[in-house]
Amino acid sequence: MKKFYFLYQFIGPIIFVPVAYFLWLDYFNGNNNLAILVLVIPIITSYVIPGIGTNITKYWEFNTKFKIGGFRPHHGFVFGSALSTLSWLCTYKIPTFNLFEIIRSAFLTGMAIALINWIYDLYMIATGFVIIHNRSNFLGRDPATISLEYAPTYFGLFGAVYSIIIRLTEFFLVTNYTPLKYWLIFTAGLFATMIIPIGTFSAYNYLRFGHSGWLPVRSEKDLTERYKV
Repeated sequence: MKKFYFLYQFIGPIIFVPVAYFLWLDYFNGNNNLAILVLVIPIITSYVIPGIGTNITKYWEFNTKFKIGGFRPHHGFVFGSALSTLSWLCTYKIPTFNLFEIIRSAFLTGMAIALINWIYDLYMIATGFVIIHNRSNFLGRDPATISLEYAPTYFGLFGAVYSIIIRLTEFFLVTNYTPLKYWLIFTAGLFATMIIPIGTFSAYNYLRFGHSGWLPVRSEKDLTERYKV
């Protein structure tokens, strides 16, 4: 299984970057700018957030040779392209702006991405390809529990926010495209996918434990100070 993750980190982006691009290009009626917008947002986010988690907070640690610090230099393309493709599968065209449809799409995409990334991460943890320095890992719990501590919440919220950005792109740019609206949606979408999932997860942990939830647990001192056990 570890060999799969090793190979996938190179083969996956080669497949999914062009696949995602052409799927979105078709979805947006050949509009190259819109296809790039919805493809680039998850790629950039998948660089920034895990980059902070591996090289600054040290919450994640990749066990592979191809790293800058603790981070894979191609990680954004690995995750971002796959997440974009999966989100396309959860999205279908509707004729008019519809608040219910935005909520439905956000829920469906969020649930799908939460489930798939929880499973993906638990097997990645089980093979030792990645180490998650959280409470469950320190206590020696199983990979499913380690992944459950962060993956469904973070990835589910990411999927929901990303889906909303896709719908806003569809409703406001397909027939009434302007450069100003394009860059407003791109910038807002990029910051939203970075801030809302992390911010919500961190707020929950601050209320419950008094810290962000992204601090590593590597010793008994870390455990007792952060979780009051």
